[in-house]
Amino acid sequence: SRKLGALLYMGQSEYDAGVAAGQKVKALGLTKAVCVNHEVGNVSLDERCQGLNDGLKPAGGGTEVVAVTPDPADNQRRTEAYLSAHPDTQAVFALGATAANPLIPFFREKELFGKIKLYTFDISPEVLDSIIAGEMEFGMDAQQYLMGFIPVINMVEHVTHGFWPQSDVYTGPLFVDTPEAAQAILALAK
Repeated sequence: SRKLGALLYMGQSEYDAGVAAGQKVKALGLTKAVCVNHEVGNVSLDERCQGLNDGLKPAGGGTEVVAVTPDPADNQRRTEAYLSAHPDTQAVFALGATAANPLIPFFREKELFGKIKLYTFDISPEVLDSIIAGEMEFGMDAQQYLMGFIPVINMVEHVTHGFWPQSDVYTGPLFVDTPEAAQAILALAK
């Protein structure tokens, strides 16, 4: 961020978040995952998938990418085709709520919950409801509220007292991995 002239970076390293996701999935005993990417070429999403792949590598695992469009039917169709061609897939990892939201009803309809794990970066009410229902084990959040709130606090403190953080502030990844945590976030979102 300093090379670009920014005073401070506030957010999430998408690659590091992907690595953390891979390590968490690996700890659950899974090694073969697919990244459902609704914006191939978007550096942030590509880094999430690369990080997930690198997080799974120490266990001999890895990922492949399924490129989908934001169209829910296309997402479901392409994911179904991939899963049919790769029956050893243990986990589907959506790279955002845009990709995850259509997969939740697809997993229900095809009775895939309990057979294949579904995870996602970024959360939505649908993702939170699925975690609460015990379908998805976790979703990840970069905590956008903190990305907006903390810089305002920092600016006020800088103007009034001359204080300024000396390092970047990472707001994520936060793993939303219990029904209680999902319920709390859902209540706050309303």
